[in-house]
Amino acid sequence: MVRVRLRFEKAIVDQPITSEIILKQGVAINILAAHINQEGGEILAEIEATNAQKVIKAFRDRGVKVEVRELIE
Repeated sequence: MVRVRLRFEKAIVDQPITSEIILKQGVAINILAAHINQEGGEILAEIEATNAQKVIKAFRDRGVKVEVRELIE
C-alpha cells in the first residue's frame, strides 16, 4: 500500500474529484482521515501499490496536490 496526502485548494474542493477517480480508474482507495470544508481540505488515503502511480497522476491532473508518504516497515 502507498499512503498519500491529497490536498484540495478552495477552487476545486466542491468538485467530486475523489469519487470520479475511483470510478474511472476502478481502484479502491482506503480513506484513513479527511478534513474538508469550503476553504479546502485534505485526505489521508492508502492506494494499492500496483495502481498508485496512475491514481496519483489522475489526482494531479485534476489539480490536487499529492504528497506520497513513505512507510517504515
